[in-house]
Amino acid sequence: FPQLKNAIILFGSSFESDLESVAVARQLSEVARAMAQGVPIILCHCDQLFEPLYYVLNQNFWVVGGQAWSRISFKSTNKNIPLSPNFKVIVVMDRDHAHKRLSPAVLNRFEKQLLKAEHMLNELGQQIYQKLKSIVQFACNNNT
Repeated sequence: FPQLKNAIILFGSSFESDLESVAVARQLSEVARAMAQGVPIILCHCDQLFEPLYYVLNQNFWVVGGQAWSRISFKSTNKNIPLSPNFKVIVVMDRDHAHKRLSPAVLNRFEKQLLKAEHMLNELGQQIYQKLKSIVQFACNNNT
């Protein structure tokens, strides 16, 4: 994916300091910069950004004078941000986390792709994985 070479990667967490307004505002500033410059952004477990990025994630934008714009809203502040046609958002999160912690409305905003560890294995790795999987299944079925 050569278009992701210069992507900005933001990581979220459950640490209290990462959820404070200053930390969220810093991440939103990075998103705004990426929007304007057309740099892809990858959000890893950044649940705290979904509400402020409501307009962006819903692909809600408008064009003025040939320039596309969208909005980032945080607390009582709304900022209109220029939106480059090259801007992309990729959200990475654990499937179980997504289903347990995100509302269906948020989940429906995204095209979903399932990536499992075994998807990244070469042919030999796949064979080893299948063999190990059958050994574990056999052991579990014979120990009950």
